[in-house]
Amino acid sequence: MDEFAQNEAPPAAVGAAPELTTTNSVFRAVDVEVDGRRFVKCTFDEGAVLVYSGGNLPAFVDCTFGEVTLQFADAAADTLRYLNGLQIGGFAQAVNKIFDGVRQGTILKSL
Repeated sequence: MDEFAQNEAPPAAVGAAPELTTTNSVFRAVDVEVDGRRFVKCTFDEGAVLVYSGGNLPAFVDCTFGEVTLQFADAAADTLRYLNGLQIGGFAQAVNKIFDGVRQGTILKSL
């Protein structure tokens, strides 16, 4: 199981107070809507699906992640469809640059 420890909300979420805080919970084989939520010392494993719809960014503090799936819905899914369209429409270099920034952890610096 991979450990993801984060003591603060992601930079883009600063100022956007989480709507709900969940502490010391275990999520297995369930869909978990993460928009605007703060998870503290939670475990996500055994087929949990983290669903992000494009709202306020979630915060994960001292959480543990095992076998999970990421799912995008609503505005978040629309963004991925847009990037996919750009990729196949001749803008592969620009799209690749975005994903390189995601991989390197520098995407927020360039926005």
